[in-house]
Order: sequence, then structure tokens, then C-alpha cells
Amino acid sequence: MTWEQKREKSYSYLNRYKDKISSSTYFYIKQTIGSHAIEDMFLSEDEIYNLICLGQGKITTDSLIAKYIHNAKAS
Repeated sequence: MTWEQKREKSYSYLNRYKDKISSSTYFYIKQTIGSHAIEDMFLSEDEIYNLICLGQGKITTDSLIAKYIHNAKAS
């Protein structure tokens, strides 16, 4: 899969939620996807969903970090 295809896949995940989030949250996450893609890092659907939840205030940065630490220890 090419770099562009991977980036577009991440964008497609985001577009699933486009009508459920504010335009500013959508723009912020789209920019984040693009910035990560430049570094050859591509966000999964779960990671994009987490960014959406952060943007909507449903979770905090601290709780998200704790989730990732917990998952890393379980692996």
C-alpha cells in the first residue's frame, strides 16, 4: 500500500464521523492525520475515534494516556 493510500484510509475512517463532529474538530483531526502521514505514521480507526472523543470532551488526555499504558503493559 502506498503512502497516499494509507493516508486516504485514515481519512476514510475520519469521514465516517464527519456528520457527528464539529467542523473544527474535523479540521483538527484531518490536520493531525496529515502531519502524522508526513512522518510515515498512519492512524488507525481506534486512534481517530480517540481523537474525536478528546475533541468532544468525552475523555481527557490523562485517561487516554492511561489506557495506552495499560494496553502496552498487557501486551
